Amino acid sequence: MFYGASGFGDSATYTITSTFLLFFMTTMAGIQPALAGTIVAVGSLWDAITCPVFGYLSDNCHSKMGRRRPFLLAGSIPLAATTMLLFTTFDAGIAFKAVYYVVIIIVYWSSFSCFFIPYMAFGAELTDDYDERTVLRSFTSVSNCIGGMVGRVCPTMIVDVLCSQGFETATSWQMTAGAIGALSGGAILLCFFGFKGRDIPLPKDNEAPKEKFNIKKMFLDYLDVLKIKPLRILMGASIIALMAITILNADNLYFLTYNMGYSGTQITLVLLVGQSIGLVIPFFVNAMAKWFDKRHSFLLIIGICAILQTGFRFIEINSMPTVFVLIIVYALCSTAYWQLMPTLLYDVGEYDEYHSGKSRIGSIMSLQSLAEAAAEAIAIQLLGIILQFAGFNGDLAQQSETALSWIYNCLTILPAAFLIIACLFIFRYPITRKVYNDLKQKLADRKSQEGAAQDEDCQ
Repeated sequence: MFYGASGFGDSATYTITSTFLLFFMTTMAGIQPALAGTIVAVGSLWDAITCPVFGYLSDNCHSKMGRRRPFLLAGSIPLAATTMLLFTTFDAGIAFKAVYYVVIIIVYWSSFSCFFIPYMAFGAELTDDYDERTVLRSFTSVSNCIGGMVGRVCPTMIVDVLCSQGFETATSWQMTAGAIGALSGGAILLCFFGFKGRDIPLPKDNEAPKEKFNIKKMFLDYLDVLKIKPLRILMGASIIALMAITILNADNLYFLTYNMGYSGTQITLVLLVGQSIGLVIPFFVNAMAKWFDKRHSFLLIIGICAILQTGFRFIEINSMPTVFVLIIVYALCSTAYWQLMPTLLYDVGEYDEYHSGKSRIGSIMSLQSLAEAAAEAIAIQLLGIILQFAGFNGDLAQQSETALSWIYNCLTILPAAFLIIACLFIFRYPITRKVYNDLKQKLADRKSQEGAAQDEDCQ
């Protein structure tokens, strides 16, 4: 439960930025969609740069607090502060605004990577049981859903309440983001304090004398990690699947606001239904993973979501019940991805250890996050460009037919195509339950033999 707590901090701040930041910039800050998309993409690309650094540092950390916990502490407070600063607007020229948001979003993603990569690697070290890892991620997924509810559902509701109390809309958004940032930072600190004295120390085979940070060595280590075939397959699947999820998430608000013409209260209701369903989905995913295995469960769930998204393109979404179905499909797709993908990556850690003899789960998780950051950057930039060329204008209450059509395409057929491609990647992923258990047994046998050899040497 302590481990799952940080899932709230991860999801709440991530969700408010991925759902509302592009919308906030184009409607509140007065920035054109393509430029706003570029700013968000710059942040995601910076995340891609910092992910490998924090993965490498946490794998080789000699702190008395452990390998992973120090990074949770270092990232929590600046993450909370920059969540609020991203949703701050002011009177200034476009150039100054662009520089401001670029700087803040770079600090934001640096803070996010600082805690997130070590946190994800920490999960692989808490258990090496194939099914128990999915259970562990179930706790995180539930916390993710609660955090997602706070980050996706609450903002419009809180902003409406604050505006009714006389606050300006921009000020209301700033206050809302500040509160969500503070809650997120607190949740991360809860995990930090909850594991005091329990962080796994640096493995003995990695206990080399402390060295200064070496970029060249880090780069060569990552090139070596990239040789792991299952990792490359998962990175490809992640890039494509997360592009679909990111576009769905960011485009939702445009669709509900302009295509459906919903009020803030109606949007809150729709998002609340999706997040409430998300509280149940982790248990369904966990049951499927035990019945089949993680690989086949991913293929089945994401494949069904792709089919349904394709169907939505030809079945018009024009009523609240059909909107509810749409949002439930999104919740299923997003929750299944974030619950299953990390556990698939955890298993790559044993695969790597068997073949290389090294414990490099932090590096593995950071490369995965690099792929995810790249996917988010590409997806947001793509959505911004599509909206720009479709003629979207944030100053207009009623958009053109072309803009509305492309908002709808970005909610249906485009993400469906990405999900299908992601399934093709996962189909080639080789580590099933049987393969993993065989690897774990071979690792145990090898360590037993090495231990016996060391005892003989000592004698």
